[in-house]
Amino acid sequence: MYWIFYFVVNVPLFFLGFFKVGKKFAIYSLLNVACASGFGILLKSTDPNNILNLIATQMATETVARVIFAASCTGIASALAYLIDSTAGGTDIIAFYISERKSVQIGKYSALFNLFVVGIYSILSVIPVNTELFPNPDLQSVEPATAIIIFLFTVMYMIVISFVVDQINTTNKKFEIQIITPNYNLSQSIIAAIPHGCTIINGKGGYSGNDLFVIHVSVRKSEVKKVIKIVKEIDNKAFINVFPMAQVYGKFFRKPIK
Repeated sequence: MYWIFYFVVNVPLFFLGFFKVGKKFAIYSLLNVACASGFGILLKSTDPNNILNLIATQMATETVARVIFAASCTGIASALAYLIDSTAGGTDIIAFYISERKSVQIGKYSALFNLFVVGIYSILSVIPVNTELFPNPDLQSVEPATAIIIFLFTVMYMIVISFVVDQINTTNKKFEIQIITPNYNLSQSIIAAIPHGCTIINGKGGYSGNDLFVIHVSVRKSEVKKVIKIVKEIDNKAFINVFPMAQVYGKFFRKPIK
């Protein structure tokens, strides 16, 4: 029943993904959630301890180890989905949308949205539900101390997922490359190789007094090595600095999602 409900709840978010992100994104996310629901139903009758023992016997009794292991697996799966412009559904769709619009890494947004949901659940779980006004012996509230412990483990779980996702999915991780060279035409070779422009500043060597050009270009992490290779092939004496960038504003080219 849970997995059917999980699929149904995701349907409105698919429409958000379809109209705000792209058709391909929505279809892939739908397939991802459908597969997760299907496997969830198939594995429902399987003792999770048996699955865990296949990997590490000691982990079966270690809660922290379980949290880290599960979060690492979830982070890898989520990151692989992000790399093909897809998600695992749920709040990840909203996080992906915001990440694309702000051109920032998705990990922290996904963690924040999920922690918000879990926080609400933790509060509701301690509210008495079997009362004289609404008698229902099948529903039992959780002790506040237990709810806090579960929430703290969930925070750990989300932090690990966020870290793993941002280490694998570097789509929105950007760097500024500063190149100091006497070769003006080097900038044209860079522009021809990557879908980004560059800025050229006239400079002068402090020691030699020679005229130089300072080239600034903003690129994705995956493009850094390519740019450095081009620079070294044309001017192996060029001075190169690489700086990580927290965020980029303006018209930074991002391949559109279909």
